[in-house]
Amino acid sequence: MLQEIHARELYARLRAGQSFDGRAQARLDAAALGMLVEDGMLLGVGETVAERALTVAGMRDEPVDQVRVMTFVPQRGTRSRTSRRPAASASSSRSPPCASPCPTA
Repeated sequence: MLQEIHARELYARLRAGQSFDGRAQARLDAAALGMLVEDGMLLGVGETVAERALTVAGMRDEPVDQVRVMTFVPQRGTRSRTSRRPAASASSSRSPPCASPCPTA
């Protein structure tokens, strides 16, 4: 059960209606039972560099056996409702969100 992002505000947008704490507790419970525990992060959903660092630190502090880093790939004809638009500044540190409509790869 991946958390995908440890920044709670962005998590709430990615996992609408799902408990951040509930998912984290499920991994802790699985680890306590001796199960293999995995976590990961999803990139390209409008997260900041600071939110990426927060996620890495969050995974470091948990009893996980393996981690993965995944890249969001928008599907043609869909919109990413989870992406945030980057600031107008050219120095924005946000990853670029999916355009509307999402381009094809």
